[in-house]
Amino acid sequence: MLDVWEGRIEEALRDKMRVWVRGASGVGKAALARAFAERLGDRAALVTLPSADDFDAPVHGLYQAASYVPEGAREALINDASLSLQERAGRAANGLRRAGRTLLLVVPASWEADRGLVADQRRANAAAFLEGITGEDRLGMVVFSTPRLWKEMNAGWQFESVAFEPALVSPLSLDDRGLGSGRYAKAARDLRTALADRDLRVTPLQLRLAVGLAALDEPIDELASNLESLAARSTVSPSLLTKRLMHVLDRPHREMLRRGLRRLARSRVRLVRSDALALAELPPEHAPLVTQCVAFGDGAVQINEFVRRRLIDRFDEPDFGAHETLAALHRARDGHSDPMALSPEPMRHWLEKVHHLAYSGEGGRAQWREQRLRAKEFYWAHAYSLSKTQKDYDSAAEIYRQALERFGDDSYTCHYLAFNLDRAGKQRRDVERYYRRAIELEPQNPWWNGRLVTFLIGQARFHDARAEWVAVLDRIDPERERLHREPWLAAQLHRWVIREWLLHGQVEAAREVMDDIPSQITKQDDNLADLEERLRDAEEARALGESVYPVSVPTNERWRAPRLIPKKSAKGSPRVAWYPGRVVEASSRGVTLVVATPHEDPEQRRVILREMSKEEWVETAWCAPKDAKGFVEVGRFADDEVCILPLSSGPDTYELGEQEQRRLLRYVRRWQR
Repeated sequence: MLDVWEGRIEEALRDKMRVWVRGASGVGKAALARAFAERLGDRAALVTLPSADDFDAPVHGLYQAASYVPEGAREALINDASLSLQERAGRAANGLRRAGRTLLLVVPASWEADRGLVADQRRANAAAFLEGITGEDRLGMVVFSTPRLWKEMNAGWQFESVAFEPALVSPLSLDDRGLGSGRYAKAARDLRTALADRDLRVTPLQLRLAVGLAALDEPIDELASNLESLAARSTVSPSLLTKRLMHVLDRPHREMLRRGLRRLARSRVRLVRSDALALAELPPEHAPLVTQCVAFGDGAVQINEFVRRRLIDRFDEPDFGAHETLAALHRARDGHSDPMALSPEPMRHWLEKVHHLAYSGEGGRAQWREQRLRAKEFYWAHAYSLSKTQKDYDSAAEIYRQALERFGDDSYTCHYLAFNLDRAGKQRRDVERYYRRAIELEPQNPWWNGRLVTFLIGQARFHDARAEWVAVLDRIDPERERLHREPWLAAQLHRWVIREWLLHGQVEAAREVMDDIPSQITKQDDNLADLEERLRDAEEARALGESVYPVSVPTNERWRAPRLIPKKSAKGSPRVAWYPGRVVEASSRGVTLVVATPHEDPEQRRVILREMSKEEWVETAWCAPKDAKGFVEVGRFADDEVCILPLSSGPDTYELGEQEQRRLLRYVRRWQR
């Protein structure tokens, strides 16, 4: 089947010299690219990009391309930091043209512009690389990507388009012979039997996932219905079955499978089957899950990129051991610390080795330092792992310092040097200096600007923070209208500043920033809507002088009527009054309550402090005095009977997690030492 598509691509190349093969995720574009590379032989330059979520992804592509050009031409591509990434990618394309190569560029769906974080440097680098590598219009080129990326790159006018249709298969063609004699073979047979009277076609990936799920005890009739639905909708997406797989792996008794597939998902490239099985560390009975279902391939296996990213995102826990194992596998195949003279296959292994060393924890640090690293993106990846995964902010800051010393100033490195110095609770003057330097280099970056303001708030420099916020808006949105055009700005900038003001009890300052956000934007974003509710709760508590409602009760549902106190007591006496309140203090001797008189007009509410003896409490409440806590409702009835019930139905307060507590106390802890 691939022969037909190879022929179509070759014909299109002859006609226009530049071809864009468009196909959905999971339809086999990478396999087609490899087959076409074999067809071209020495004329091909196969460059398979890793996920754009990885810091080294554009440099990975650049180094792969460089490995196909003569050594004498590589210096400017690999070692010239004075050139931008886009310029070096353009020179790589020119070098490939001069070397008589045809570029085969495989681009994952994660490279689409609207995937990932708005203000992330990784997105900018990805775009720069694609612009540079595809900008050489005299280079024979075939790009394999999703249809969306083809549209984003406006490639229609300069590329011959080929819509790659997947080879659909019938479940009746399921062959259980390669699945052993256990549960996976039985699952294939059962699924084939269940669909025997149904004429449908699905992608091989969808069918493999269904077999894997059946082997993991998912109901056959439901899986058959899933496949029938996918076929009826003519969708090639693996999303439905992938979501189901995530739910299965979430179950406690599947912990071993979850861990094994998560380890395997750390590999960005195909692995020989024996290496894949050793990495996953699954019992032999589940080997087909790694070789035929979730991961698959002829000779070498790999998890589809869509499924791989879902596994990592859903079960994102440190996998230092998996990274160390993968680094060792690739180190055995590249044999060098310097990539300058490497041919294509060793170059790919060197790049993967460096990536996994960056994420392998303490065990890989020494080996990472031994590599000849000529791109700041390699430093970013290692520093990110140290900071995000290992919480080693000191070491992360040191890596960012090294990147600045070697490659000069850039906004990303300056910003995250400041961020990690701040998280380490050290060198506050340097923190502010590097935050400000990042803004000088990229004045309109919302993250850089927001972090400077939240740093100033965290230092209790409230006057400076308010002044800086005005300066931030002047830099980013001088006409005060950008927020209406780009609503994402509220979530990326305003949200974090409001949150920090609230953390430090500055309710009025938080309200000033919140009021800058149009109400329709707040309503459409769950995080902003939650923050607005949290702010209203804080404003209410401040105006009243006390907090008498848990945060689980929306502010627009308070004060109107009791939520728990009945209209009549157990004796039939009518309710005459009710009060929301909170337990202030409790002991075996009695309970102190604070309650408020309910009224829709905040000006009419009054706070009452009431001390109750042990006897009074036992007579009216639901628990022993020493166990009293949280928010309550107090009811009074016509016969002077009193009833006290616990009000909390969710979280009582906005509690700080352990990590947030450490952040707020980072400088205090240093002083204590």
